[in-house]
Amino acid sequence: MKRYLKLENFISFFIGSAFLCCLSTIQKIAVGYPILLKSYIVPFFLGGIFAFFGAEWLSRTKEKQFKVVESEKSYRYLFDSAPDAIEILDNNGTILDCNNTELSLTGYSRQELIGRNFTDILTEKSSGMFKEKFQDVKLLQKCEGRLEVICKDGNKVDIWRKGVPLVDSAGKLKGALGFNRDITEQKKLEEELVQARKMEAIGTLAGGIAHDFNNILSVILGNADMAKLDAQSGSPAEEEIDQIIEAGIRATDLVKQILTFSRKTEHQLHPFRPHLLIKEALKLLRSSLPTTIEIKQNIDSECGLILADPTQIHQIMLNLCTNAVHAMENEKGILTISLCRKEVRPEEFPDQSDTEAGPFIVLSISDTGHGMNEATKQRIFDPYFTTKKQDEGTGLGLAVVHGIIMDYKGFIRVQSSPEKGSAFHLYFPAMEMDTADQEQTLDEHSLPSGNERIMLVDDDSALVEINKSILERLGYTVIGATDSWNALEEFRANPDRFDLIITDMTMPYLTGFELAQAVLQVKPTMPVILSTGYSSVISEEKALGIGIKKYVIKPVRRKELAEMVRMVLDEN
Repeated sequence: MKRYLKLENFISFFIGSAFLCCLSTIQKIAVGYPILLKSYIVPFFLGGIFAFFGAEWLSRTKEKQFKVVESEKSYRYLFDSAPDAIEILDNNGTILDCNNTELSLTGYSRQELIGRNFTDILTEKSSGMFKEKFQDVKLLQKCEGRLEVICKDGNKVDIWRKGVPLVDSAGKLKGALGFNRDITEQKKLEEELVQARKMEAIGTLAGGIAHDFNNILSVILGNADMAKLDAQSGSPAEEEIDQIIEAGIRATDLVKQILTFSRKTEHQLHPFRPHLLIKEALKLLRSSLPTTIEIKQNIDSECGLILADPTQIHQIMLNLCTNAVHAMENEKGILTISLCRKEVRPEEFPDQSDTEAGPFIVLSISDTGHGMNEATKQRIFDPYFTTKKQDEGTGLGLAVVHGIIMDYKGFIRVQSSPEKGSAFHLYFPAMEMDTADQEQTLDEHSLPSGNERIMLVDDDSALVEINKSILERLGYTVIGATDSWNALEEFRANPDRFDLIITDMTMPYLTGFELAQAVLQVKPTMPVILSTGYSSVISEEKALGIGIKKYVIKPVRRKELAEMVRMVLDEN
């Protein structure tokens, strides 16, 4: 009832009544009234009632139209603001309408898309997949899958598409709704995950290689150390043995680099001479670079020491040299690497306010490539900034290099101009004290020795023999074993027979860790040294936690073995 008690209804009533009364008057004047309409009362009420309900009908019609318009606006707003790209297709796959997200995704205008078949903006492979899936929609079934869209600018975008049948009130198919989600970022993450799994697999493989290779290096270096003792001082044989030892040490460092790159480890800073690593990195690079690239080097072998992580320096070399090669078009040009020592004064570098005066070791990498303009030079160390094509780089390389140098309290200088190449000068603070020069060559009589009884356990018989020979020449009595089960049984038979057990970690049947646990159960005070070429199972903390006295990574040099054995025995 309240619906009719509106002011506009009453106004319509009186207006309608007055209008009909006027008509009645005109009719009376013209032709005369019938008996029923002699009075104005009847037309007054008839006109009012007609106008009253007419106004109500018009009001309801207007309200319905308003609701339809509002509903259309709401639908359009939701349609255009949806995060997924949506299009409406007819039964043949022709686009009838699409939302703003679809336009942003493809780069086309609405006029360019409407009327085109959806397959027109798909790659050839995706077009066939779409036609196959669209058959499910025609059977009133949902379908979904991954497709590749070709945008207006020619770029390709990966989408995840879900098709939904569109039916009329009678349940008859009249088209389809397509919901498309941009999965470019998801695909990138998937590729990164695949790469991470590859690195994990490489890490597992590298671990196995490292274990065997470190055993081999232990034998080579051990025999080289023993041979040097027997060689005449200053003889050609001694020099040749020194070269064997130097190559073995470089091989050991290379194995460590492989392990560090293939698994997550803490970076350890220690003093080292960078010239050896730079030369080693150049040898690796030479085999991977085009022969049309000429490599020039000017490396000062006496430049001194830096405090750094060798693996990170190797990473810097690979990154900058790779960038230099990319900058040289047609893979032709000259790559120059130099290493020198330089005294730096703060006034030479006013923008480096925290730089202190003193000696720096400068690594310079230059190329004869296309160079950079000033605007590019200002941004090259920004994360994710890159001038390479989409599939050629992430923009993280130089940002990582910059971060490493900053951690070392150094800095970088870049010289470049268009068509004149680029040069990167990396300044590393030189160490004040040349600790390498303080190391003295110890002869056999200078090494700590003893007369204790030692059990040496390793599944590599060659390694057992060389370490046994080293320890026996230092005065110890050594029992060698290549089977950990037999070694345990021999120990259990007479625990007091041995003063120290040195065991390898990775052995069949009974690992070095399990052997140590069994030994310590029998005799908790027995000192045990656990050595390993590589192990992802046992860490130093875990080893020391059960009572193992020393955890050491192979290869173990003669001097290190002598000092370690004496230290553990004296502590016990």
